Amino acid sequence: MDYRPLTRPAPWTDIPGMESLWPELALPGERPIQVTVTVPDGGGRRPVMDIVTTQDRAVDDFATAFAYAQEADGFDVHVRRYAG
Repeated sequence: MDYRPLTRPAPWTDIPGMESLWPELALPGERPIQVTVTVPDGGGRRPVMDIVTTQDRAVDDFATAFAYAQEADGFDVHVRRYAG
């Protein structure tokens, strides 16, 4: 090595196998959100609506899910990060 690392004359392109330790995150507002509506079904709960959306649209999609869910007795609406 004829040069010091802090005075390297070219970009670091010769390091093989460099991968990020963390996966790339979506931009704020574009991260996936899941909105799920469930209703009672015998002894458990049954999903009747499942929407995967972005953070920017989550409020509108929650309103849509809530509007349709009101027609069912005992409905639950859950909003969480989409796990994939």
